[in-house]
Amino acid sequence: AENGCKETLHMDTAELCRSLTELMERQAALLEHMVSYEITLKESIVAHNFTGLELAQRKMSPILNEIAAAEAARHAAFLKLQVAVGEGPESGFYEVLSHLDRATREKAADAYRTLKFTVLKIQGLTDSIDIYLTTVTAAMQEVLSELFPFQKGNIYTRRGTKRQAQANPMLISRRL
Repeated sequence: AENGCKETLHMDTAELCRSLTELMERQAALLEHMVSYEITLKESIVAHNFTGLELAQRKMSPILNEIAAAEAARHAAFLKLQVAVGEGPESGFYEVLSHLDRATREKAADAYRTLKFTVLKIQGLTDSIDIYLTTVTAAMQEVLSELFPFQKGNIYTRRGTKRQAQANPMLISRRL
């Protein structure tokens, strides 16, 4: 009877792992779509194609919701598998996989690596967009500071709120 129970547990964990693997593959596929949108977004920013930029942003919105739902489902499936193999909440992915048979473990590990790699691609693209925009903004600030030196620094109202400098500097002579 004990062996039958162990076999049933093995079948349940294997099924949970297959479900988790399918969810990771689905999430990786969604993230790959996100990569293509990020590339379009980056190209639109660099080319100053604001129509393309708006279109890419609109197309990204629904997939972001799908990615969030896939992430929630993947996390829930992992928690179920974690409990099924007798691991606690502090145990990592590969620690949980160590309880499974080799074929199941390898397929899940491959899906996990693919998911991680796709996430890294998105992070790289996002970072490159951020670096580009930061560099362009800093360069523009430098150019504007050289062109309009009298507008350097922040100007504040009497209440302490930041405001734009006037187009021309005012010279106040208290001697008059």
